[in-house]
Amino acid sequence: MSTDFQSAREALGARLNELRTGAGLNGRDFAQLLGWQPSKVSRLQNGRQTATPEDLRAWAAACGRSDTAADLLGRLRALESRQRHWRKQLAAGHAPVQDRYVVEYRQTTVLRGYEATVIPGLFQTPDYARHLLMAHADMAQTPRDTEAAGASRMRRQEVLYAAGKLFRVLVWEGALHSLVCPRDVMAGQLDRLVGLIGMSTREIARPRTGVGADLRTGQSGAGRGR
Repeated sequence: MSTDFQSAREALGARLNELRTGAGLNGRDFAQLLGWQPSKVSRLQNGRQTATPEDLRAWAAACGRSDTAADLLGRLRALESRQRHWRKQLAAGHAPVQDRYVVEYRQTTVLRGYEATVIPGLFQTPDYARHLLMAHADMAQTPRDTEAAGASRMRRQEVLYAAGKLFRVLVWEGALHSLVCPRDVMAGQLDRLVGLIGMSTREIARPRTGVGADLRTGQSGAGRGR
């Protein structure tokens, strides 16, 4: 799933949460009002499920804000446009997309990013990346070129050891607990993050709601994580 698509889905979920909260309803009562399972309300609010137009109209009406339905539907159309664009890029598999990222990262001096659901590709282990790529290929129904795509993703990480680059990445704490792979693979991935913390040219801090990584390569010191 593309970062743009997922970010847009999370933004839509945040807006849905805002409307429900504004209506003074908790998640369980709201689900009962709509005749849904509470888990559906949670998935939509947290960007783990894509809403349908009917979902959005029902949500707006249940909040007493039918006037917001048009805005919600517009957000959904924009989200679906991103998804179609991403599927088109993946028509030949994930490897070509990963190769493009390798080039872009090599040309980048300062990178800032946010990841809410998984460990960023820049810090992934080969096994963790392999499981994610297989899941994404199955979900998007695109060619399973997992080994080639994974190898390209690992090449991207060469920039971590290049001089004069700065990487500032905020990772939501939930990504550290999300089992998108077997437990032993996740343990290895967390160990990888610990290794980054211990390197003198990198500093990873843990804010209250996530993990901030400030990676400044090829320099004697690291910036302060935020």
